[in-house]
Amino acid sequence: MSIAKMPLSFLAVTDRSATRAPQTVTGLKPSLPLAVISLAGTQVEMGRQHGELLRQAGGWQPAVAYYPRMVECMVVGKREHALQAALPLALRPMVGLALSGLHRNRPATLRARSEAFYEGLGLPAQNARYLGVMDVLQNLIGVAGRLGVADITTRAMERAAPACSSLAIWGDATEDGRLLHARNFDFPGAGVWEMAPTVVFCTPTEGVRYGFVTTRGADAPVVSVFNEAGISLSTHTRFHKEVNFTAGVVMDLCHEVAMKATTLEEAVQLLSARRSASTWGILISSGQERSAALVEMTAGRVVVTRPDADEPWLSCTNRYRAPALQGGELEPSPGFRMHSDGRWQSLERYAAAARDGTSADPLALQRLLGGHGEGEDQLRAAGGILAQCNGVHSVVIDPQLQAVDVSVGEVPVAQGPYLRVPWRWSDTAALRTVDLGELRQAHRPTGAHRYRAGTTGRAYARFLEASRIEMMSGAADDARRALEDACRLDPEEATYRLLAAGCKLRQRDPAAALDHLRMGLAHEHGAFYRGRLLLWAARAAESQGLTTEARTWREELIALKHSHIGHYQQAARDELRRPFSRRRLDRTRVQIQLCDLAA
Repeated sequence: MSIAKMPLSFLAVTDRSATRAPQTVTGLKPSLPLAVISLAGTQVEMGRQHGELLRQAGGWQPAVAYYPRMVECMVVGKREHALQAALPLALRPMVGLALSGLHRNRPATLRARSEAFYEGLGLPAQNARYLGVMDVLQNLIGVAGRLGVADITTRAMERAAPACSSLAIWGDATEDGRLLHARNFDFPGAGVWEMAPTVVFCTPTEGVRYGFVTTRGADAPVVSVFNEAGISLSTHTRFHKEVNFTAGVVMDLCHEVAMKATTLEEAVQLLSARRSASTWGILISSGQERSAALVEMTAGRVVVTRPDADEPWLSCTNRYRAPALQGGELEPSPGFRMHSDGRWQSLERYAAAARDGTSADPLALQRLLGGHGEGEDQLRAAGGILAQCNGVHSVVIDPQLQAVDVSVGEVPVAQGPYLRVPWRWSDTAALRTVDLGELRQAHRPTGAHRYRAGTTGRAYARFLEASRIEMMSGAADDARRALEDACRLDPEEATYRLLAAGCKLRQRDPAAALDHLRMGLAHEHGAFYRGRLLLWAARAAESQGLTTEARTWREELIALKHSHIGHYQQAARDELRRPFSRRRLDRTRVQIQLCDLAA
């Protein structure tokens, strides 16, 4: 029986709330059934099979259309003036040369597979070069950082805003000791990737059988990958000055691990032996060995981090954990630091609690990935939380039971629903689909989900819309309207207030910005997030001649305690002596992905 004809019970529904009445507030976006694809043969044969199967099934066009323009979207951003409209013309030759250079230096077999994939789709083989787009984006940021071109560095990082989170957990921290590998993939292009969830199983003529989770249109064993030996891996963007345009793209590094590694040490050695073009953190786990390793790399160095002896887990987000690689790391703002470290701390706290009493299982990990914070008084729409506005792919890999739980919902997809897909390799190429309409309609996100229900759910939907506009370089006015709607529908959410205030500052309306910031301060109690509001409220107040109020807010900021707030406190001290200029205030940049403001 083909999967297309199987009942949903065959591919186990892992969300036990699926039978409850639906609580979502907006109609689900039109999305495709889950595609389960089997490939077999040489790498070139499997690439061509994948392309031909998708060409017949459809649904691959959005992803294929998005990759060529992704770098422009990230670097240029929303079209607010003529210069931004002209920037793509200047960028295209540079990006094209970088993509072509990386593609030429790929291993011949894997390069041929990618070209065969596009030919199978009916497209020119040269489109395969776009599979190196994330390496190129990160490298452009790295070069700009190395040359001191701060505008390109910060603008690109604002919109690229990596927010991937992974946790490998085992032993005393899981229900029966088996290893589980959970990951969120937060990627530019929400509205594209999550619309066509896909699981691909590869039976190569040489090497280990392997699989990967992707979207239609991306023959990319790089995001969430597993093989029959129980090796799993997930990739995480880093930003660093050490980059190279002639070494290996991350997809090939991960693909080689999937094809060849049968032990954790073999996986580590394979990654360490190949020079990376770009800057990455790769979390690898072994179900058989019940252990994991974090391989962090720049174009010049590789450092491996192992779990502590008393910690049966290892986690990863988007900042370098290895001290040796932290020099030269690039960060767009303190908000980025909190964004990444807040997610890492959530993973670490969860794992420690799981070891000490509440053991992890796949359902618990799904709930973790979809979390908006810990405790009713700490919930937030965005920031250093695991459920991100660009969360397009979430999985829990279960290597010892040989299955992968794949989220098939809308952004942030970590909130489900999930479907359990058994590992089933085949000697015959085939594409089977699962209609998910009934499951999606019945689903209600587990745990605290004020951001998916009622009026506050509608507010969150408008915030997500603003985020999509930002990622896709849409009209700035549309993003502003979406944020204003979010504030109107959920007036107590400080995240929306900060971003809406930034928009008002750009419109040279500091009085309206101050209204938003005051409302945010009335409801924000977290030290870092409150400190950020205090800084911008003081700046807006000063511009309105409210010097006493501005001083009071700066003094409160300086007195706060938080490890990531030093930059804001130093700015407040400086501005007690020399107030922030009105000209700089008018040029405030709104970082929707990071939920931060910059000047």
